[in-house]
Amino acid sequence: MKVSLIVTVFNEEKTIDVFLKSVLWQSKMPEDLVIVDGCSTDITAERIKNYELNFKKAGVEFKFI
Repeated sequence: MKVSLIVTVFNEEKTIDVFLKSVLWQSKMPEDLVIVDGCSTDITAERIKNYELNFKKAGVEFKFI
């Protein structure tokens, strides 16, 4: 079974790290992770981009829009 995560975010700089770490700690990793930013005005985008390499190393197709 293929597992994909599609998540929308908006100004989540305080919680996005916890979410992304929790995805990385799962025993069943998603094959795809798509994060859609709703034009955040804080540093949400920068925090998300810092995790891209971690997901790619874990074999997750990572897409940030």
